[in-house]
Order: sequence, then structure tokens, then C-alpha cells
Amino acid sequence: TSLACPASYLFSDRHMKLVVGTYTTKLPWVDGHGKGLYCFDFNEETGDISDGSLFEVTSDNPTYLASHANSSRLFVSHEVNSFQGKDEGAISMVNIGENGELLSVVDQTTSGGKGPCHIVISSCGKYLYIANYDGGSISCVECDQNGFQKTLWTKQHESDDSLTSFRQDGPHCHSVNLFMDETLLLVSDLGNNRCFVYQVASNGTPVDEPRLLQSVKLADTAGPRHIAIHPSQPIFYVLNELNNTITTFKYSYDNNEAKPTFDIQQTSNISTLPDDCKTESFAAAIKMTTDGKSVIASNRGHDSLAIFQVDESGGLKLQCHQPVYGKAPRDFFVHPNGQWVITINQDSDNGVVFKRGT
Repeated sequence: TSLACPASYLFSDRHMKLVVGTYTTKLPWVDGHGKGLYCFDFNEETGDISDGSLFEVTSDNPTYLASHANSSRLFVSHEVNSFQGKDEGAISMVNIGENGELLSVVDQTTSGGKGPCHIVISSCGKYLYIANYDGGSISCVECDQNGFQKTLWTKQHESDDSLTSFRQDGPHCHSVNLFMDETLLLVSDLGNNRCFVYQVASNGTPVDEPRLLQSVKLADTAGPRHIAIHPSQPIFYVLNELNNTITTFKYSYDNNEAKPTFDIQQTSNISTLPDDCKTESFAAAIKMTTDGKSVIASNRGHDSLAIFQVDESGGLKLQCHQPVYGKAPRDFFVHPNGQWVITINQDSDNGVVFKRGT
């Protein structure tokens, strides 16, 4: 199996449902042999996880998942390059039962580009934003409880011809992140070595076409992959896959209806690896605890979680490296109460629950 993201659905005071996405086909970077989505019960008091149950889906590589607490739907991106006769990937909507069980696939449609690898659903549950890695594009799909209604827009990124390094031969959008009351979308483009900020809503209404407000270039060959946004300060943290660093940015936003502006300033850059690390490694996922006091990043190769303390100004200080007891921690889940961290390790087909110290 291979994790993209464990999605959670809270259905009682003490139990949570965890769903793990998998690669179901062999690809150059993974020996995918999963069968679909795997569902687990997680006890929030003890940290115990039940034996998993399989939920099969009709499309390959159901890798990244998104849900929110008020929805009875789970959203799934399928990392494929063709679907329904188009050169695009696929997304699915799955019905969630009263006890958090996965019941049926409600609907499927194309993703707006090849190889969708990351998705986020708006808090109202009506707008799904998609990062298409192979296609180098982002999309927004409107949906309701009955399925996907229409694609509102697709934005194709152009190539930066000055970049010729490994995996930077064209645009590769790797994550989409809503912030500023969901009026803005922060996009990491590993192939273009940039992060982009788009206005995607105005006065609570989605725009017909995303409006580019700002882009920022990362260090040469950094490879921005995932992003964590501070819950209370105007700061975000970019995890760079290729050079294994976290770049911290401060921002300011002027929501002028006629001409909104967004300014970005880089404040620091810190490695996710120990100074003496000689193992080939690629950073994978980054999360911030809900209290804004810790940032955690995963390292594939070094096979660890890098845990950072966040100071009052938003700066990062390395606390420790926690082994994940497996290979290639592609992603992990931080429980909203901050007590538990769950990693799923792509190349060893195992998951590990960690209890955080107080």
C-alpha cells in the first residue's frame, strides 16, 4: 500500500475513523499493490487502531483524500493520467455512513489535468480544489451531496525554461491550500520551483477564474512540495522536497475589492535532516499543530519525522528527529487535540501511532 493522506471522520466522543489511500499500480517511484481505500477505527483515548477493512473503488491509485467534519462525503483523488477518454486524472466522491463507514461511490469525474496528487475541500463542502502534478495545473470543481456538478475553472501553469534540473523540466503542481477565509489559494509548484497565491473567491462567492496575486521563487532546486499555514499569524511554511528544507514566509494581504494585493517576505530556511545525514532523502509532508506551537515534517530516506518548536515570531527550532519504524513516510496525520501523530510508511506498508509529549 502507499499513503497519500489519512482522512479522518469523527463519529463519536472517543473514536475516529481513519481512511488510508493507496497506490494500486506499479509506477516508477512505487511498487503499488494496494486494493483501494483501507478504513480503521482509531481510539482517541488509547491510541489503538483496529484491523482495517477494504473499500474498493473502480479507479486506480486512490491516493489523496479530503473531508471535513460536517460532511457525509469523502473526496478522493486518483493519481492516473487518463479517465473517461480524456488525458486527465480522476476524482471520486464517497458516501460516509452514520458510524463513519464508507458506503458507496456517489460520483466520479475528471480532475482537470494529469496525475492529481493533492486536493482540499472548502468548509461549505461545495468546492473541491485539485493540484494536478503531471499536468501542471490546478482546478476547482463545484459539487453537492449528489455528486460533482461542473468544473468552475482550470488554470494551466506555464513552464519556466530556465529550469532544467531533476524533476523541474515543466510545471508540477503539488499542493493546494485554502487560507484567508478561503478567499485565497496557495499553490506549490515543484516543477517551476515557485509558490503561487491566487484569489479564488470574492465576498464569499467563487470567482470565474483564479486571479494571480503573487508568486515567489524558492532556492535553486528546492522543489516546493507541501505547505503548512500558521493558524493565527500571517506565516506559512513551505516544505521543499528536493533539498530537504523548510522555508518560512511572512505575508500581508490587502483585500481591496478593486485591486487586492499580497506581499511575501522570506524570513528563514532550515534543514529537515541532521547535519551528519548521508542517506539520500526526500522531504514529503508538513503539518502544524492546531495550537501553532509545533511544525512536523517527514523525511523519506532518513525515514524520520523532523519536529520543530515554533517561537513567538513564527521561527522554527529543531527539537528532535523521530524514527518512523518503517520506510518512506509519505504522509502523516496530526490529531486535532495534538496528542497523537499517525504515520503511514509507503515502502514498508505499515502505520505507526506516536503519542506526543506534553
